[in-house]
Amino acid sequence: MAPTLNIAFFVVCFCFAVLSPNKSFGHEPGEYVVTECDVLMSAPFDPRRRSAAVLDGNLDKVQGQIKCQEAMVLFPQHPRFRVLLARAIMSTAGWFPKKSEEVYSLLSLAQEQNYTAANFLLGNYFYREGGFMLPHKEVPQQKRSYFNRMIESYQRYIDSVEEHSYALVQLARVYEAMGRQKKVLLHLDKAISMGNINALTQKGRYLFEAVSRKEGRKNLVLASQLGDGRADYWLSEFYLRGDVLNLTVEDLVLSKMHFARAKKQKAVAPHILGFVEKKLNRILKEFPRINAKFDFIYEAATAARSEDLVFSLEEAVSLASRQFDSAKKEY
Repeated sequence: MAPTLNIAFFVVCFCFAVLSPNKSFGHEPGEYVVTECDVLMSAPFDPRRRSAAVLDGNLDKVQGQIKCQEAMVLFPQHPRFRVLLARAIMSTAGWFPKKSEEVYSLLSLAQEQNYTAANFLLGNYFYREGGFMLPHKEVPQQKRSYFNRMIESYQRYIDSVEEHSYALVQLARVYEAMGRQKKVLLHLDKAISMGNINALTQKGRYLFEAVSRKEGRKNLVLASQLGDGRADYWLSEFYLRGDVLNLTVEDLVLSKMHFARAKKQKAVAPHILGFVEKKLNRILKEFPRINAKFDFIYEAATAARSEDLVFSLEEAVSLASRQFDSAKKEY
């Protein structure tokens, strides 16, 4: 019996040694713990996340910061919580420049600990730090050195992770700011080939704004049909583009329908959606004579979609518009 007990004891000790999350085996305390911080802030681009990924539009920013700060107190050396806290801070409006030093410190330390997701967020940080939320021509010359730091951060992420389509989309944004169209489309197409629907949305947005509205809308409609609420947001916004007098009632209906889908999916921050909603409501208020046609087409298109008579919102609105014209002639 003694040899048998010794073997069993050896097996138990071996399993404990392999699975135990201690520093001697390369794991910081907290590696296998799932905290409320994880539940609230786990990111789709983090291969080491311990909870289901939460999209940007669904983040609880206030509680996220509170819970991630609590996790940092419990596990001050673990890079995951540094990254999660940085994400929580960066998700709030007005974090820059007030908390930029804190964010950079958190991400730099996590990067030094070889936490892959830190590279991705550092790329985002440099994007904001460099002022690339502005059009390229308005970016101060002294800030353009940040391009290299962004590219380096995203490239490190790409080199470390097999599923790196998120970074390809971000790199496309960098090259868009640099005005390099071929690079933009190359990275987006590669991300699309990896199954990233947001890349299809971003390609549609880019084509609409910089190349061809027709091709851009085609990509956005497809992304919308595949369930990306961000595509619905951009379609809602794009249908309101241009001079108000050149807008059709059909454009306004499509804007409202895509807006409703984007809002329902929470794929875009509420304050951003609010801009589209205010603009749409203002147009409808300024041109009351179109309300009857708008209401008819909106209700008929909604009914057509609910009954699965058509595949896309665009087809539904087109069908409803023809019904309105037919009813008007009969009247």
